[in-house]
Amino acid sequence: MLIELRAKDFSFVGEGLTAEVDKIFQSIKFKPNLIQSAAISLLCVVDDFSDKVEAFALKASAIFDVNVSKNLILLTIRHYNNELLSELTGKNQIVLRQQTPQTVQVLMK
Repeated sequence: MLIELRAKDFSFVGEGLTAEVDKIFQSIKFKPNLIQSAAISLLCVVDDFSDKVEAFALKASAIFDVNVSKNLILLTIRHYNNELLSELTGKNQIVLRQQTPQTVQVLMK
């Protein structure tokens, strides 16, 4: 699942708000698989545990506008190459991608 958090007042998502997100995750004993931050938003990819996602979204909604997207697949490939990545992603729509020289993570529909 993808949880998109956007600052309600369009302020920057800085260390303070990121720390609040971490506290919420810790309070419900839930860990994200991937986090990507932008100027006014934070994207969190989590496992599909509906009760924990609902609890997280409820707590986070005090600070953020929250949007949850379901039915997504997170693919992580270590020591990837472009040919393997293309083969494994196929014709799926890529929603989010993070990569380093050794590892790539792709969130797909």
